[in-house]
Amino acid sequence: MPDDHEVIHDDDALLRRVRSQPAMVRQTGDRLRPSSAAFKPSTDGGGVSVDVRRLLPDRTDPTSVLAERPSDGLAEVRAATVRGCGLDVLHDPTEGNVAHANIVGLVRLSKSLQKRARRTLAEACVWVREPSGGEALGG
Repeated sequence: MPDDHEVIHDDDALLRRVRSQPAMVRQTGDRLRPSSAAFKPSTDGGGVSVDVRRLLPDRTDPTSVLAERPSDGLAEVRAATVRGCGLDVLHDPTEGNVAHANIVGLVRLSKSLQKRARRTLAEACVWVREPSGGEALGG
């Protein structure tokens, strides 16, 4: 593993941006949560993009990752939950974002197992900040 790649530990918090769109959030009773669509892998096969909270320049301010998209929400899930779904998390720093990682392994699963894993991740999320944009979310 290259020197600039960190090991992602089971207790690491992974931050996933959730767009302020109806397909990306689900209302369950009085609770808003990310939908399974928020965990669809990228079309280029790179996985599901997340940031590792521990690797942020200021991990006390995780919402800093929303600077370019202030209406997006930010959800947190533990790496152990990802691994419990038979997936993995790989550190993949990008230019300007040393905290970037990818949830990988979804594309090798059957469609039904993909959906189950994505739903498990969505249901395990805790909001750091809910998305805004009332009309887009049906509010």
